[in-house]
Amino acid sequence: MKISPPFLASLAISSTALWMRGTANPLGWSAVEAVLAVCAGRLLWSGERALWPERALSLPILLLFFWSALSLFWSANLYGTATALAKAAGWVLAFLLFLSDDSSWDGALAGAAALAGAAAAVLWLGWGDFRAWISAPNLFSGFLALAGILAMELFLVRSGPRGVPAFLAAAMIAAAVFMCASLGPILGWTAGLLFLLRIRRGDVPPGKIRAAAVLVLALAGMTLVAVRGNPFAHVWVRKSLDPFSLERVQIWKDSAKMAARHFVRGTGLGTFRDVYPEFKVIPGFRNAPYAHNEPLHFLCEMGAVGFLLGSWAVLVFAARALRRGGFLKAWGVWGAVFTAALVQSLFDFNLRYPPIAALVLFSLAHGWSGGRVPAWPSRTGKAPALVLWAMAAVLALPGLAAAMFWKVLRRGGDRSAAARAALRINPVDPVFLSETGRMRDLLCAIELEPRNVWHRRKAARFYVSEWERTGEENYRALAIREYETMAAAAPNVREFREELERFRGRRP
Repeated sequence: MKISPPFLASLAISSTALWMRGTANPLGWSAVEAVLAVCAGRLLWSGERALWPERALSLPILLLFFWSALSLFWSANLYGTATALAKAAGWVLAFLLFLSDDSSWDGALAGAAALAGAAAAVLWLGWGDFRAWISAPNLFSGFLALAGILAMELFLVRSGPRGVPAFLAAAMIAAAVFMCASLGPILGWTAGLLFLLRIRRGDVPPGKIRAAAVLVLALAGMTLVAVRGNPFAHVWVRKSLDPFSLERVQIWKDSAKMAARHFVRGTGLGTFRDVYPEFKVIPGFRNAPYAHNEPLHFLCEMGAVGFLLGSWAVLVFAARALRRGGFLKAWGVWGAVFTAALVQSLFDFNLRYPPIAALVLFSLAHGWSGGRVPAWPSRTGKAPALVLWAMAAVLALPGLAAAMFWKVLRRGGDRSAAARAALRINPVDPVFLSETGRMRDLLCAIELEPRNVWHRRKAARFYVSEWERTGEENYRALAIREYETMAAAAPNVREFREELERFRGRRP
């Protein structure tokens, strides 16, 4: 395996699956965005060709980005939209990087993802403490599903004994995917692998195709074997008993109502979790920061206009694919990776997980370029590289840029909250701030996301505890104010009103 700058960068991106606990981890986002920005600056500094897709694709991408920026004017959460725009800019930069240097990243990403996936599978299968560390098994196993497909490709294309380690790695990764017991990644892995076997049929020895097919059937069969202590059967136990999986259909219904209410322009990029409580029907204090269906989530935030612009870009890509003979075979394993991620995205929010998003973006860039150097290069000087390196600092700290932008545009309120948050060593992230347990940070989180009822509930509970400890009535008044704000912002969450009434009836 060739050790090259793209390989090291790919390894850094893929390794985030080992330590990034969820989509809101600011450190993970910072690492991925900084790596991509530095790689883009390195490409331009070297004097190599930087590419931009033809007008047919670049026009809908630019219009979609412009529409996303316009949503700042009606956004339900200015900070959330500004931060989401920073992330979107980082991923557009990544797409251009992959498009410009397709051949260098092809093997690097595949090898790094397979290596990180094998290491993750070993940890998951053999170290119980690691399982406790992973707070989002659906996202973690989604990355494993893509890594397993890439490892299987290495087995199919390598000749002789060199393919054996790759097959063992692919089998181990697949076993970990099934034992994570999340149905979306399992369906995605199966669909992607079948895609891969279909396009590779005739190019590789039939014995290898049969070995891969046997692996699929064996793992699927193990989930149905009623043997006591069978760890693979857990996937069906979880699907039938886990209340979180059963409530997903209701989340889709609630999200559809949200999309209908804001049909034309949406609620604004990055604002789903702020508006969703208005439509929440699932009982209890469970929130849904995402719609668990990427097309539906996109429709809620970007409205019909944004959805049509995104569909335009998809149709342009599809039209180019249909014009090219043998497109699927040329797309190869990256078509399988895209298929697996797409299937999971219909049940999950995996495209918001950095290592998965990077692989999907490369699969799109590879499919557009066809694995060849495109015919529209333009040489650039070193000035753009310096600009990109300056962007690296901003993209690595998206919260910092968003907080300062928010401070300039926001009128009224405690502006110092944004400044205090911006000066933190960690990137400004309301979820991070609300989880520190410090009231100062929680107030910053509320100031940045005033419609987030979950931050306000934590503040209310803090005021309740202080009132119980000190008996001071000002804490009681503050708690009641927060509960009333929550009840007004999320009228469907009856538990907020119930907590408020119980608290009003209490005495010190």
